[in-house]
Parts: sequence; structure tokens; C-alpha cells
Amino acid sequence: MERLWDLTISSSSLPLPELVWLLARKATGGWRRDRGREKAERGLGGLEPGYCFLLQSAQAHPPVALWLEKRSPRSLRVRNIVRQEMGKLSVQQYNSILDSFRRDVVRPAAGHEHRIRCSVSKRLPKMPPVIGRYYRAWINTPALLGHPGDEERFYKFVKACVHYGNKNKRRGGGWLRKYLQEDLVGKFEQAYLESTIAEAESLFDHLLEYEKVRFPDPLVEMRQPLAVMAELSRWVREDGSRLQSDEEIEAFLTRNFGPDWRRRRR
Repeated sequence: MERLWDLTISSSSLPLPELVWLLARKATGGWRRDRGREKAERGLGGLEPGYCFLLQSAQAHPPVALWLEKRSPRSLRVRNIVRQEMGKLSVQQYNSILDSFRRDVVRPAAGHEHRIRCSVSKRLPKMPPVIGRYYRAWINTPALLGHPGDEERFYKFVKACVHYGNKNKRRGGGWLRKYLQEDLVGKFEQAYLESTIAEAESLFDHLLEYEKVRFPDPLVEMRQPLAVMAELSRWVREDGSRLQSDEEIEAFLTRNFGPDWRRRRR
């Protein structure tokens, strides 16, 4: 399955506003910066301020808006590319537009006296929309796990992964680590970032294991004979054979609930 590509732009000498100004000044191929959209987005709040570049329609794609966001104090990454009209871009169109931006905007700016680097890599698959919203609500907190409010948002994100996630797709701390390493670059001091990512990875795994625990346990509570019978019937040996026969289970239930256990609801 073809994946979306990611593009990162960095400069060792230019702060971000000057880097964006240079990209806009050197843009060719129909690209232009749209400060009006940037101002409108800042008015909405909630997102890190972004930088918008427009490209009019061509034979291979419709008119689009490409959004850059801060990745670190000296680097930008493409946050998204969206159509200016209704509809959705195909993966091929998205990657083609990304390549056009690299070729017609970044490359001309890189020829300037300032060192500008550009790297292209495969983008991590997008999280499901609702899970992604809980994820962003958490990673936009000031300390990630250093405050009770931050931790509560993290717990909500884990709950969303359990509640809205694909039951057949295994997610674990290693899965979360990849997103954090990509999304948090430059936002915290490196030692703090590494220890926090390790803590989040471990917590994520522990909380997922907690969510998998079946509760209540009928063998502990011993209140529902039929539930106890179902639980005992599931027990198997390593070779797959039943641990207890029907007769043994029947005897166990009779001892604990009486001979009329089949008629008892609780």
C-alpha cells in the first residue's frame, strides 16, 4: 500500500519567520504564500501557528493549500495538504504536490546564501480521527506527564485507543514511541524528552494490559453458577485439552452452589 510522504525543511542560520519569508520570496511554479489563511487559523486557536502556501490547479491535481508547521526552533515540516474545493487528494496527488513544493519552493531558496536542507521520508500512517484528536489534545500540554491535568489527557488518549481502535490491529508502546519521536522533536530539552517518551511508552503498555483484564472474575466472586461453569470450561492445558471434564465441573458447582445450581441465577 502506497504511503504519504513527509517533508522537513531546516536551516542552521535562519529563524523560522525568516526561513518562511525566504521560501515565499523564492517560490516558483505557481506557488505563493497566503497570509490571510494564516491569520484566520491563528484566530481559531488550538493549533500551533502554521504557514500556508497555495498552488493553483494543474493537469495532475486541483488547487491546494499546503500547510507548514514548526518542527523545532530551526525546522519546519509539512503538516497537511488540502484541496481548496470539496474532495480528497489521492496518495499519488499528495506526494506529487509535495515534490512540486520541494522542487519549486525549497530548492530555489536553498540556492540562497543560507544553508537550507530538505529531507523527504515516508509519513507515519494517520491515527484514526477521534484517536488523533485525543492524541493531539495530550501532546499539546505543557509537560506531557508532569502535571495531573496532562496525565488525565494521556489517560483519555489511551482510553480512546482501546475504545475506538481496531481490535485486530495491535498497538503498544513501541507504536506510540514512533509518533512521539516524530511530533515532539525540538519541543523539549533532549534528556527530558527521552525520559518522558520512555515513561509514556511504559505507561501505555501497562494501561493496555489493565484494559484487557476480564472483570468481574466469576471464580473470585462465586455468585453466578453459569458464569463459573463457562470460566472453568475455558481452562485448557498446553496441548489444548480441557483442564477439567464436564463431570468435574458439575461436582465443583454442586459443592459450591448446591444440587439445584442450574436453576440459580445468582
